[in-house]
Amino acid sequence: TWLSNFELGKEDPVAAEFCPAMFRYSTPLFDGRSGDGRGTAPADGASPGGGGRRLGVLIVNFWGEKIGEVVRDGIDSATGYALLAERNGEDPNRDGVFLVHPDPQAVFGNQTGDPRRLAGDPTAGWVRQAASAEGDVYEHPGTGDILVHRYYSPYLSETRGWDLVFVAERAKVLAPVANLRRVLAAVWIVFVVASALAVPPLSRSLVRPVKRLVDAVNRVDSPGPHPPVPVETGDEIGELGRAYNRMLTRLHASQVERERAESRVRQAEKLASIGEFAAGVAHEINNPLHNIISLAKLARRDLGGLEGAAERDLSQIAQEGERCGRIVRGVLTFSRKYEPIPEPTRLAEVAREAAAAVREECEARGVSIDVKAAEEISEIAADRGQIRQVVENVLRNAVQASGWAQTVTIRVDGAGRPGVQTIEVVDRGCGIAPEHLPRVFDPVFTTKPVGAGTGLGLSVCYGIVQAHGGTIRIESRPGEETRCTIALPAAVRGVSPPAPTSAAT
Repeated sequence: TWLSNFELGKEDPVAAEFCPAMFRYSTPLFDGRSGDGRGTAPADGASPGGGGRRLGVLIVNFWGEKIGEVVRDGIDSATGYALLAERNGEDPNRDGVFLVHPDPQAVFGNQTGDPRRLAGDPTAGWVRQAASAEGDVYEHPGTGDILVHRYYSPYLSETRGWDLVFVAERAKVLAPVANLRRVLAAVWIVFVVASALAVPPLSRSLVRPVKRLVDAVNRVDSPGPHPPVPVETGDEIGELGRAYNRMLTRLHASQVERERAESRVRQAEKLASIGEFAAGVAHEINNPLHNIISLAKLARRDLGGLEGAAERDLSQIAQEGERCGRIVRGVLTFSRKYEPIPEPTRLAEVAREAAAAVREECEARGVSIDVKAAEEISEIAADRGQIRQVVENVLRNAVQASGWAQTVTIRVDGAGRPGVQTIEVVDRGCGIAPEHLPRVFDPVFTTKPVGAGTGLGLSVCYGIVQAHGGTIRIESRPGEETRCTIALPAAVRGVSPPAPTSAAT
């Protein structure tokens, strides 16, 4: 086997032009037959023996350009270059000759006359001498370039082979880093300038909602309305503001409920104290009043022939006495304890009975009543007579407040709140002035003309509804609508609602 030098070729030894570079491999071929006629191949590395015939020589040519492409592809040209030089301890003229070089004029200098050699290369010439092992990586002490060295010997010799050097130029390798540094420096400058410009408004935008929230929290325990804080962001500060507004809503609802409870307690205490006083007064004047009425009737009977002013005076005494008697009876009714006797009660039936009870007064005033109640609303446990008294009293007030040809609506509903049924009485009469609404359930308070009412009806209604564990509420828009809502629970003071009865089959 024979390996040629890696060099330029010539078709004619005296010609001036060279052929492309080539590296040639050749080996003889034998037929492998021994003297006994059996085909046996010669042993590796041994000359053919046994009379084998030499058939020829196998020659393989490796084009230098292809070898150069393989070497140059080992490193990106944007960051460095590759060198391939011959190491030849046997022929000094070939030692250090460049086989691959970035400058095409530097290759095969022993043939072209170019004096450049690896040993004299300012960048990589010292690598061969410094290399102590294959694959060493070095940094050039002067330029800082990175050099990678490898030694290959296709000749299987330590003194004859090829030095492969990859040179990564520091400036090119670090160019992206330098660019990155410049970009980072520019970004940093922009960031500093933007921060200087943005910090004041950003600080204000961050501090303003926090300050608003702190001020709002400090005002919570002060009297007066507490408006919600405006929420302008969706971040943690905005969420804190929304949480504060929810807390404020709950506090307001709790405060309203507490005020309602306190109002109910004050109303109950006021009714109780007034009731005790009214009962005492009613009992004290009841007997003298009966005597006056009786004596007036006896005088009219004994003096039967009276005419003119005397007859009118006695008749007036009897009528006024009867009116005082009704007032006394109302006071006694108001002062009684309203202990309900629960029984199965359908509010729809109670509403219709109350409407029938005031029909004559409705006809006299030209007022109609519209009862809206679903039959499927279940029964509740309530004192039927007391509830009818309440509905009839409220309905009578609505009829008296309505004008000619107006309609009073009674609506029974069981689908509002679970376990609660309501009766609403709505009229579109004159209404109640806002300053009178807080006093409508006070005893002896009335907006009717003198002699048209005692002012005890709604107080009695309030006591009855409260004894049932319910609520009664009046809302009014003068000249538009007045609405009285009576809400009753399904059970009264621990009494369970009646069990539904199955239909007869």
